[in-house]
Amino acid sequence: MGSVYGASGKTTKTKTGAPFGTYGFVCTIVGRSSTSSTAQCNTTLATPPGQITLQSVRPLTTSFQEAITGGTGDYANARGYAHFTVNPDYRSARLRLHLL
Repeated sequence: MGSVYGASGKTTKTKTGAPFGTYGFVCTIVGRSSTSSTAQCNTTLATPPGQITLQSVRPLTTSFQEAITGGTGDYANARGYAHFTVNPDYRSARLRLHLL
């Protein structure tokens, strides 16, 4: 427990592949068993209209959700959730935002 991992990079629009900002996340392993691990994660998406912040405590899987905890600019006071699907190569993921 206590191991930390993270990444950052560029984001693109799914339909067009056009650049749409950057992302960064950091996760800390907070639980382990013989068959699974649990991480606490914080993510920030920076887009031209503003930033969106996300947070979760979740099992390490290739499909998961994070709560939208706020934002800036056009996303000030944002709420909702984001659904992530990690691609099999673990080099990219698809993200769908559900803003309330």
